[in-house]
Amino acid sequence: LFSATLPDDLEEITCVAMRPGHKFVDTVGTEERNVNVQVIQEYTVLPLAYHIQALERAICQHMDENKKSAYKIIVFFNTARTAGFMASLFRAAKYPILEMHSRKSQSYRTKVAKQFTEQNNVIMFSSDVSARGVDYPGVSLIVQMGLTDRENYVHRLGRTGRAGRQGRGLLILSDFERGFLNEISELKPTENNSIFVSNGDVASDTPVGKLTGRLESNKELKKDAEMAYQAFLGYYNSNLKRLKLAKKDAVAIANEYSAICGLREPPALLAKTVGKMGMKGVPGIRIGKRQ
Repeated sequence: LFSATLPDDLEEITCVAMRPGHKFVDTVGTEERNVNVQVIQEYTVLPLAYHIQALERAICQHMDENKKSAYKIIVFFNTARTAGFMASLFRAAKYPILEMHSRKSQSYRTKVAKQFTEQNNVIMFSSDVSARGVDYPGVSLIVQMGLTDRENYVHRLGRTGRAGRQGRGLLILSDFERGFLNEISELKPTENNSIFVSNGDVASDTPVGKLTGRLESNKELKKDAEMAYQAFLGYYNSNLKRLKLAKKDAVAIANEYSAICGLREPPALLAKTVGKMGMKGVPGIRIGKRQ
């Protein structure tokens, strides 16, 4: 039995699938289970309202710093819908964005993986389908947007700093996600203030900023933003305990996210969806029919 990882439930599987007396052979070792020493780890904590601008700035800075050498960037999002919306948004702003997540077909993902492997000066927006089990040569920057868990944080960073090359990872968190830093404190990421975004920058005239300002006029982007809102709310609703939030807090945060994306009002959700989230009657939730 060969396994790329050693999850806790693997022992249960081996007891069923293998004869008594089997042995575990670890070809990685305990030292490799943490982040590669070649990877520079950084984080920044910003209000949610600044996240899209911060991401755009981080990408532009890295592209500018690597004008004379090839760059490859992977940006990880915590849901497929968010990855899809942000990919559409940045692509519409003329950034060289590839898209990788579970809502795409396997043939599409295979094609994109080949493109990202073979090309330079390219950016891939992804969910965790790219976090493990793949080897993309030459990845120079990993950006992680929002909350994740320690295991995925480490696996995502493992996409860079390979083959002896130095890599860099940047984690962008909101104030309400700051507690996650305690979960990765032993990995010793350092704070990065170089992408600080001021109040004036939020309304700046960047390519992505222009698009969010007129998002309602683009039917496809608006639809993607509405689906991203639902996924965003669902993800944070499932992490209330970790974040020490109430359901009404998650709704308020998600509604702020919808405005940041360029929506005039939070999208209405099906009553069935709201019920599954346990959010019936929570202030700020809008219920409507499928359009």
